[in-house]
Amino acid sequence: LKKQQDLLEKINKGEDLSLVDGEFSIHECASVLKTCLGNLPEPLVTNSCFPAHLQVALLHDKYNNKEDKSAADKQTFCTQLLLELIPEEYFKLLKDLLFLLHGVCQREEENKMS
Repeated sequence: LKKQQDLLEKINKGEDLSLVDGEFSIHECASVLKTCLGNLPEPLVTNSCFPAHLQVALLHDKYNNKEDKSAADKQTFCTQLLLELIPEEYFKLLKDLLFLLHGVCQREEENKMS
């Protein structure tokens, strides 16, 4: 817990960090990331947009098997529109977080995070 607090303090101070030197474990870094996300004043998918995201998830059922544009295309388009509504600083954070999670998925065999 002490090392997590130290890492969080360094982040809050804006200190340069090298997480590859082994000073902090992967678990400590993940815990601090979770804490930072939990401390946001509003979720990354903002409260005002959340119902719309739920509706986008239902488009697959509504438009599947229709000759119209595919459900996946409609979902992609709607998601892109909803991402335009996210505040810029949250959008940047969400983009970085998705990049991180994509990297975790790419290394599934190594990290056992399936």
